[in-house]
Amino acid sequence: MAKFGSDVLGAWVLKCNPQMWDIVAFMADGNRVIDGWSVQGNVRAKNMVSGEPVVLWVSGSGSTIEAGAWGVGQVAGPAAPGSPDKYWLAKPGSLYVPLNLRIDRCLVPKAEAKQSPVLSESELIRMPRMSNPVMLTATEWTEFQRVLAAHP
Repeated sequence: MAKFGSDVLGAWVLKCNPQMWDIVAFMADGNRVIDGWSVQGNVRAKNMVSGEPVVLWVSGSGSTIEAGAWGVGQVAGPAAPGSPDKYWLAKPGSLYVPLNLRIDRCLVPKAEAKQSPVLSESELIRMPRMSNPVMLTATEWTEFQRVLAAHP
């Protein structure tokens, strides 16, 4: 596991499985800003700090929407106990981390991320079943931003 610190952490990644959180209904209701997300009560969640970058990654097999990065934003506060919103279809994690994260569409498709030699080695791609939050190292975050900027 990577160390936590500004010299190692690049960004947090929060995974959204559409079978667990209904992103389709969320967007159909006109929502585009996610203000909080369920995370496991682990050391990573407890180390999320306001202002750190965060990516929403849509995953899950059999989904009707494209897998990949759907939004980029920031952590808005520490993870704490909270209540699930109406879009949770399955039992969420034990903590909620406040966010300021905007989504519109798939910004970086999973297939494109897997083509990057740097991102293909990230724990996001190598360990798809890892619980929230996942982290990108500083090097991986720099590469993600490069891929994001090159994506139409």
